[in-house]
Amino acid sequence: MIRVENLRVVLAGRPVLEGVSLTVEAGEIVALLGPNGAGKSTLLRAVAGLVPSRGRIALGPDGQGCRLAFVPQETAAPRGLSLLEIVLLGRLGRLGFAVGPADLEAAGRALAAVGLEPLAGREAATLSGGQRQMAYLAQALAAEPEAMLLDEPLSALDLRHALEVAELLRRLVRERRLACLLVLHDLNAAARMADRLVLLRDGRILAEGPAASILRPHNLAALYGIEAALLDGPDGAPVVLPLRPLGAGREAA
Repeated sequence: MIRVENLRVVLAGRPVLEGVSLTVEAGEIVALLGPNGAGKSTLLRAVAGLVPSRGRIALGPDGQGCRLAFVPQETAAPRGLSLLEIVLLGRLGRLGFAVGPADLEAAGRALAAVGLEPLAGREAATLSGGQRQMAYLAQALAAEPEAMLLDEPLSALDLRHALEVAELLRRLVRERRLACLLVLHDLNAAARMADRLVLLRDGRILAEGPAASILRPHNLAALYGIEAALLDGPDGAPVVLPLRPLGAGREAA
């Protein structure tokens, strides 16, 4: 479980998050949505303990902590390390003086899960942006976490791989009972893969809940300043069709 209560973050003297409270249960995906500068990535970094914050952040069922994996959006690979070595770094807290069979098995399972096992010996710096993104997801999975923080995990992927990673995350979160908090810009991907959406605007929560109740024209107008149509997708998830920025033509309904 991830629980955030009345979180406040100030960076360079400017409030970035103010009064943010949310909960992510085990086996649940919660997606953070909002325009650039809304505080989405800062919220992930605050939960990961990478930026100072005020308020309460509790991890695990008793609030005493859990194995947490954080995958940032920027995933440059250091030169000289193979893909397998990058993934093994996810188990850094468990490694002793040598890499053991359990570590290699965990790394192999993680690489297989994201479809990169055939590239295990390749230098990580030579991978494409999408492959690096999946490599760092594999690194997170190799740590066998109980909670995951993912910043734009689909952004560098082509359509097929984005769908595959979205399905992989949904399956792993449910099978392993992970609490997963992620940032997405793709509203339709968020509607399909997340159990709940949290809309952030100017460092505060505008709305939260299931996609069908949150992705409404008035919320999209307030969040992004756009007029949008909502359609019913074949899988039951709403489909957002952006039409125009507000002020360019007629006003949103």
